[in-house]
Amino acid sequence: MNYGISVLFRTIPLLMALFCFGYGAFVLDMGTDPAKNVAGPVVMSLGMICIALFATAATIIRQIIHTYNTVVLYALPVLGYLTALLTFICGWEYISAVSYTHLRAHETGRNLVCRLLLEKKKTNKKESKKKRTKRNKKKTKHRTI
Repeated sequence: MNYGISVLFRTIPLLMALFCFGYGAFVLDMGTDPAKNVAGPVVMSLGMICIALFATAATIIRQIIHTYNTVVLYALPVLGYLTALLTFICGWEYISAVSYTHLRAHETGRNLVCRLLLEKKKTNKKESKKKRTKRNKKKTKHRTI
C-alpha cells in the first residue's frame, strides 16, 4: 500500500469527526428548532463513531505497511473501544433523561395525528383479539358438551 494513500485513509475519518463535532456544536448553539437538543448530540455521536473508525483503519493500515509498534498496538484499540463506550454511555444517559412528557410537549399536529392513529390501531387489535378469544371459548364449550 502506498504511504500517501495510508495517510489519506487515516485522515478522512479524523476530518469527518472534526466536521461532526463542529456541526453538532453549531446545531446546539445556533439551532432554533426544539429538535436541536436531539440533532446536536446525534451529530456529535457520529463524530465519536468517526474516531472509532479512525482507530480501526489506523490499526489495519499500520499492520499492512508494517509500522505497528508496541505503543500503537495498545493505544489505537483502546482509543476505539473508549470512544465506542463513551458514545454508548452518553447516548444512554441522554435517552433516559428525555421523558415521554417532554417529548409530548414538542409534538406537532402531524405527529399527534400519527400517534392517535397508532393508538387507535393498537386498541382495535386488542378488541379484535378479545372477540376472537371469546368466540374460541364458545366453540370449545359447544364441542365439549
